[in-house]
Amino acid sequence: MTLGLVKPGLTSCERPQPPGCLRTSSDSRGSHHAPVQEDIIAATLDRVVTPVATQLMLATPRTADEVSEQVLAQLVEQFDVDTGFLRHNDHNIRASKLVAEWPPRYERRDPDPLADVYFADADPYFA
Repeated sequence: MTLGLVKPGLTSCERPQPPGCLRTSSDSRGSHHAPVQEDIIAATLDRVVTPVATQLMLATPRTADEVSEQVLAQLVEQFDVDTGFLRHNDHNIRASKLVAEWPPRYERRDPDPLADVYFADADPYFA
């Protein structure tokens, strides 16, 4: 799953910086510099990764589809994106197989054109 994040309204110093380019803050003594960007990213990732990892570790073969859908729903909401897909790349048959999606499509054709996407015929997004 690939997610892109853009938060509207950030000032230039609040926008994500390239690796190695950190904002710093000064304390009241004036010379102390602490990496703020890395701390914010680490805290945000902890709030997302820990609950997701806990849910996924508790999944069983019987509950895997339901848990995958619940996790996608949380990630879509957390990152404020329109949709999320979980796909498995099966290199034996050279295809990407849809495991879960959120929100679910209400008008799914049969056969579902997104269920199995073969690498040879795929849009680069799937390959």
